[in-house]
Amino acid sequence: MQFKTSFKSGQLIVKFNEDDYHKHKQIFLDSLMESLKKIGGKYTFNLVWEFPMFVASGVIEEIIHNTCFECGGLMGDSTAFKNDDLVEIPNGLSMTSHIYSGAGKARQIKIRKCTACGHSHT
Repeated sequence: MQFKTSFKSGQLIVKFNEDDYHKHKQIFLDSLMESLKKIGGKYTFNLVWEFPMFVASGVIEEIIHNTCFECGGLMGDSTAFKNDDLVEIPNGLSMTSHIYSGAGKARQIKIRKCTACGHSHT
């Protein structure tokens, strides 16, 4: 989620990008806003938040990075196996083969996985 920061009267001002903000699910937004309140954030108007000066913009980035876009739960680091075999199908598209076709075809990748709902992304 994109946002811009500025400083005014000893406070960190955060303005979320409106288009980016509204493409997310409400459950994620509710969880995010609750987390921002817990670190001292005050919602003012039009997606603008004010924070005490001791809150760094990096903290806000970490909160967004660690909140699940599906359910609002806590994301954690994990790994998954990715099968790189592609199978051609008649209409010209390709899809990943889910059939084990020999040793060394799948590789382990790093992902972010929700501890509540299991949703994951790379």
